[in-house]
Amino acid sequence: EVGTFESGIATVQLPPIRKGKTYISGKYGFINQSGQPVTECKYDFVTTTEDGITRCFYNGGWCYVNAKGKEITPNRFIAVLPFQEGVAWAKLNATESQPSLSGVYQNAFNTLIKMQSKADKGGVMANYRRSGYLESLKNFVSIYGKQFGSFVLMDTTGKVISDARYISVTGFSEGLAAVSLEGKGCGYINVRGEVVIPFHFLEGGEFHQDLARVRDRNFLYGYINKKGEQIISCQYVGASVKFENGIASVKIDGKWGGITPTNELVIPPYLDKQNYVRRIEAEVYIPAQRKSLTPRQVKVFNIYQGDQRNQYSINTTIPENMWDF
Repeated sequence: EVGTFESGIATVQLPPIRKGKTYISGKYGFINQSGQPVTECKYDFVTTTEDGITRCFYNGGWCYVNAKGKEITPNRFIAVLPFQEGVAWAKLNATESQPSLSGVYQNAFNTLIKMQSKADKGGVMANYRRSGYLESLKNFVSIYGKQFGSFVLMDTTGKVISDARYISVTGFSEGLAAVSLEGKGCGYINVRGEVVIPFHFLEGGEFHQDLARVRDRNFLYGYINKKGEQIISCQYVGASVKFENGIASVKIDGKWGGITPTNELVIPPYLDKQNYVRRIEAEVYIPAQRKSLTPRQVKVFNIYQGDQRNQYSINTTIPENMWDF
């Protein structure tokens, strides 16, 4: 199988190999536009190419391969994210990245290595296998290593941009990414790895139209600008990731409503589900702004405005057929 050419190379896959009654997928490699191989077919899995870089998996780890077929990083990562704005996140195993988090993990790992390296005198390993202890230890090491690994920032040459080890990250959006450091919280960095917004928050989202949703240490949501200023203070129990058509859904006293970027409440909080805010926004709020309501929409808009709430209670979800305009 041959893939499409991207940045001058294409993926190729060897035919499947038959083992007994089953078939094992063939390995992947790369060829140039002359049909000449630029890598051997050794990869178990490859992704699409972004910015001339392909993510490849083999021998239990991920690496990045450039348009010349060269591995710009070793296959040491447990996860790799696509390149955005010339940089990408790669996730290290817990033993490499978080010594303070991985003390228990490191002890378990060391114990596992010692156990497996010992001669099986007196059937010790056999006893461990029978009891299930050895398998449990292996599973713990595998799961812990993946869960508590941390992210490093790479450029397109495979160079690590920053020595920081982040326990969670977002993709870059509008030049910034939200990152979390153990014990410090969440802040934002630029593509050079420089901290732009300090680690004041519990979590942060990607920027959309100069605003990002953040959550403070009281578990409340708000929105900040690229200077880290709270444009809408953290006051909502729930909030949508971004503003769509100038509206974000927010949860107030157990109900969902809608606000503008200036925190003006334009859809009162009487909806049971967040997706109904999106539907009111699309079917009522925006048409009302354009003054292009159909007779059916006028009826819904009147209910929304409260003119007919004796017919539909403020705490009652608008019936599904109300949206059949």
